Order: sequence, then C-alpha cells, then structure tokens
Amino acid sequence: MPDLRTAWQSCLEPCPPGQQLYSFDWFQTWLSTYGRLAPWTGRIVIVTAVNQEGRTCAIMPLAHRRQKGLSVLSLAGLYQPVRSFVCDPGMASDVCSKMLSALQETVKDWDVLRFTPIDDATPERVALIEALSANDLALVQFPLGRTIVNTLKTSIEDYASTHAMKRMHYYERRMLREGDAKFKHLSNPDPSTLRGVLNELKTIEANSWLAEAGGDLRFATSMDHDYWMQVAASSLVPAGQLDIWIAYMKDAPVAFRFVITTGDTSYLLSNQYDAAYAKMSPGWVLFRHNLEFAIQHGIRCIDSAPGDLHYKSRLGGEEAHMRLDVLAFRSSLKGKTLAAGIRCLHATREKLNATGWGKRVARYLPRI
Repeated sequence: MPDLRTAWQSCLEPCPPGQQLYSFDWFQTWLSTYGRLAPWTGRIVIVTAVNQEGRTCAIMPLAHRRQKGLSVLSLAGLYQPVRSFVCDPGMASDVCSKMLSALQETVKDWDVLRFTPIDDATPERVALIEALSANDLALVQFPLGRTIVNTLKTSIEDYASTHAMKRMHYYERRMLREGDAKFKHLSNPDPSTLRGVLNELKTIEANSWLAEAGGDLRFATSMDHDYWMQVAASSLVPAGQLDIWIAYMKDAPVAFRFVITTGDTSYLLSNQYDAAYAKMSPGWVLFRHNLEFAIQHGIRCIDSAPGDLHYKSRLGGEEAHMRLDVLAFRSSLKGKTLAAGIRCLHATREKLNATGWGKRVARYLPRI
C-alpha cells in the first residue's frame, strides 16, 4: 500500500511532533498479526478525506470484529498510548463530519462504532467526538481515567531536594547492597538484542501482579514478540523512538520500563516488576533513570497514561486529559435500545464497584 503510506505521512507532518506517534507501519503491523484473529475478521474499512486540491488530508482505518452478536467497527491498532487516526489538524472539524457521513452512506453492515482508548488531547479527537454527536448516532462515553503527565524541569538537580528523589536513591542503594543490582538502558536496540530483551520482559511480566490478576500481558507470547519486533524494525527504531530500562537483581530481570518518544514527549507504554521484589520499589528506581535521561535529551513531558495517581504523581505528575471509551450506535430502535442497555450496565457496574463486595459481582457483568 505505498500510496496510502505516503498519504498517511503527509497527514502526520502538520501535527505537533509530540503527537506524531501513530505511524502507518504500526497500523500495518497490527493488521498482519493480531488483526486477522478472532474476534477480528480481517476486514478493514479505510475512510479518507481530500481537500479542494485533491490531497488526502485524513485517513481513518477501521477494523471489523464480531462481538456478542454485534458487528463492530473500531479504530485499528494495538498498544498505542491512544487509538487515533491521521488528520491535518487545521481541517479536523470539517473532515471528521464528512468522513462519518460517508461511512454511514457507504457501509451499512455495522451496529457499533467504537473508539477506545481515545481522549480530547488533539484537534482531530475533539472533532471526532463532536461529529459523532452531530451525525444522528446514539453516543455513549465512558471515562477510563485521566492521563497523568509529568512536565519536566530543566535540570535533574531541580529534583535533588525532593522527598521522592531521596527515596529513589535510597531504594537504588538498597538494591545494589542486597541484590548486587544492575540497571540496563537500551535505546533503539538492534533486532538480535531486542529479541533477547523481549524474553526478559516476558519473564518479568509473568512474575508481576498483572499476571496474578489475570491482566493483559503485552510480551507473553511468540506473536507478541513478533509484533514488537516488526513495529520496532519498521517504525520505532528508524525514528529513534524506543527506550527500554531493565533492573536486575543477582542477574535476574526484575523490573522494566518500555517507553516511546516522539518530539519532546515520552509515552510510557508498559512498566512492570517482579512481585517478589515489591518492597525494593524497582519500578520507582527505573523511573528516576528514565527521568534523568529525558531531561538530558530535551524531553519536556512524560505521559504515564491513567492509573495509580499516588504513584504516578511523584515528582510533579498531574492529571491531564480524560481518556475515554466512546461507542456510537445507529440511531435506530435497535441502536437506541443497545445504547440504553450499555448505559444501564455501566451505571450498575459503577454502583457495584463502589461497594467492597460489589466488585466481585461487577466483573461478571457483560461487557461490549
């Protein structure tokens, strides 16, 4: 798809450098790996918009899946900090409405449009949500939590006297003293190095709280590794965007941070630690390494995604834009009924989650 690749890049170029993270290669790699597995059907609907000169100014790739008897079109991709699409930001309001209208007119066999995770941090996402509201669709939005962003100081010395920095140094000294700790930073590793690193990340994930809780592991299977190898080789490494920090105790990998950087913004994609070393706070120690490197290289923000505010607010992390799960149903009796049912399920789940015993019940409620 060389013409689409060229058009994709031309849509990204007017965007601020800190938002140019959704490359064509990332989308294409997802399609060739996960995008053909159930519940995905392998079908892709690509909606485009052109300006008066005939230049493509927006591209929205939608992947098709079957879920709970519904035909769902979702923004394609996996593990980007947010799902997005490429769009000249100066034309966002106009083209989003036109693309949604064109989709409704030409593609009939869908029940739900889903955009998740998405937020209002860029013009095209704001315009998309506004267009969904205005295009005669039954819209449902669920908050997924506010992204936590560290706006960095200009020198690491500016943090030296803070309690958080002193604790980070304390835990690092403890790791060195009790576990002969080592810390490795890999910046844009070559394929053979990355393959070995992915195996270490797999080991750490398998011993983490996330595995115990049955969470979404990112480095657990050979397909996961193939995906990251392809994304790194085609997109992240050539653009100089990939950094990985790993902590070792007695030569065993016990914690990692997996970060991509575009422009002056770093996005934390994943960080985990071996639960047996929780008292050592190895993840906190690696954050200090990440912070020091970022300041040295002119990075101004670290976006840590939603999550534990108590942990992520250290050293100035603050809540920023709200991340959303957005669903748009056709404005038919079926669509309106589905939207009302989803709202009711969500409200019930939130009420149950607010009670201690209710959390056990809430997880058994159906999800779309």
